[in-house]
Amino acid sequence: MRRIFAEIYVDEYRAGVENGTLDYLEEKMGSMHTDGIDLGDAILVDYDSDSQWERYINYLASWIIDHNDEACEGMSPASFEEWCNNEDNEDWED
Repeated sequence: MRRIFAEIYVDEYRAGVENGTLDYLEEKMGSMHTDGIDLGDAILVDYDSDSQWERYINYLASWIIDHNDEACEGMSPASFEEWCNNEDNEDWED
């Protein structure tokens, strides 16, 4: 079995989401379960959230995807405190 991390964007309006985004996604993924594909744990974190913690979680997820390369071996993302101190800095790079 392989584990895959993916960014999934749901346009709630176009998708006709009525019961909440994660419930909708779980319902759609459930039909794939019989084909050996299953939705594991999921969280909803918006890039423009008022929560600094949610924005940090987004930073970490993006950092993982952007640094999934042998050339990045040994690198690590910024700590929450470091990220908070630089979040509004336009020169801040992931």
